[in-house]
Parts: sequence; structure tokens; C-alpha cells
Amino acid sequence: MQMSGDAGLRRIEVAEDVAAMTGTPLSSSAMMVIEQLGTRTMRVRDLASSLSVTSSASTRQIQDLEAKGLVERLADERDGRASLVKLSSKGIDVLRLAASLRECALRHAFETWKDTEIQELLLALERLAEGPHRNPFRETVPRAALDPTISVDQWIRLIEEA
Repeated sequence: MQMSGDAGLRRIEVAEDVAAMTGTPLSSSAMMVIEQLGTRTMRVRDLASSLSVTSSASTRQIQDLEAKGLVERLADERDGRASLVKLSSKGIDVLRLAASLRECALRHAFETWKDTEIQELLLALERLAEGPHRNPFRETVPRAALDPTISVDQWIRLIEEA
């Protein structure tokens, strides 16, 4: 289990390392569900929406994680048709282990950076986080003007000009 360069941060490598450490097979998509749940309790459909997957895909993933003892299902007292899901104590341990692996990778990645370089990165990330909330294309082209008969290449040219 050797982490080098950026490998320690990619979800697939984290899932593989956590699987090897715990003896519980994990896919990168399972790791994504675990990370999305975190310490929250969520409705299955809300979890699916937050992951941009279908409810059935989310349900299959939850069933797999439940069989491995990583999540627990609870009845939704407000809506008897819905179920809630949360990480089990074993799932929380997996989440903590994944966070520790990422922290280790980041700590080692930044070992050679000067404090000023880290501060510059933080400022740049703050700017980036603030910036993409507006889409100039959406501001210049009214939704009603969107025409499905225009080719993808034409749309890309229009978007690039925005």
C-alpha cells in the first residue's frame, strides 16, 4: 500500500487502501456514498440527488453497503414510504480512515511548500470558489432562445464566444 504523488487523493486509491486496511471490499462509488453521507442521516432519494444518480442506483449501492455493515437503514417517521440511511459505526470508521489517508497525502504533498505558497493557493481557491457561480452564457442567451436544431459544434462555438 504505497501512496505516491496524487495517488493518495483519488477516490479509487483511497477506496482500495481502506478496503485493504479493513478487509471490506469498497468501490470508488461506495466511497463516494460514504463520503456524501458523512455523519448525516439522509433520505435515499436525497442521497441519490446529491450524488447525481438515480434512486435505483443509490438503492443498489446502499444495499451493498448495508450488507457490508457500513450503513444502517431507518424508517422515516414523517413518511412511511421513505427510508433514511446513515453510516454505521463501521462506516464512520471507514470515513475516518479515508479522511486520514487524504490528510496524510496532503501533508506530504505540501511538505516542500513555503507558507507563502500555501497562502497564495488558499487565496486562489477562495477566488475560484467565488467565481463560477455565474454563467455568462446563461446571462446573454435567454432560455427561450435555446434551439435544439442547432448542432453541438455550433453551440460550443457560441458558448466559447460568451
